Amino acid sequence: VAIEALSKTVTEIDGKASVALYAFGNNFDNAPSSKAKSCEDINQLVDYGKNNTGVIKEVLSGLQAKGWTPLAKSIETIGADLAEFGDSEHHLIILSDGEESCNGDPVSAVNKLKVNGVNVIVNTIGLDVDSSTQKQLEDIAKAGGGEYFSASDSSALSDSLESAITKEVTTPQAEADFSAD
Repeated sequence: VAIEALSKTVTEIDGKASVALYAFGNNFDNAPSSKAKSCEDINQLVDYGKNNTGVIKEVLSGLQAKGWTPLAKSIETIGADLAEFGDSEHHLIILSDGEESCNGDPVSAVNKLKVNGVNVIVNTIGLDVDSSTQKQLEDIAKAGGGEYFSASDSSALSDSLESAITKEVTTPQAEADFSAD
């Protein structure tokens, strides 16, 4: 559901912003024996660039959401990449169906980016999440100066993605990252 909605919505930003695609925890299952590897599994699947939505859609078509949810480690990894782009304002959209499950602190990770001078706004989208996960995603967005969007089904997810993406591409020199769980 998330991948279909993201593929559909990402077309709207083609050529308007430099975009990259990251995924976390997707190369391993959520078995306890896979936790250590899954919690380190953060990958940039598509490099930053404009006019790359065709590549993003192709990569998304083979992506499966599974594994543990290393939100804090993902924020740290993406933040380190964003730091290389200098002082311009960057945008991170985190799409997740679960809360941090790798013993990290994603709110602290966002705060650390800010303290280290990474100019990033973080929006979060919860896909059919429970109240605990929603609270965590709301807190992450608040720490990142962004917004939380709720999506309980495919239609709501498309609407949430459109809202988050519209905010990103109307900001001059926007950098948008899509982290999918």
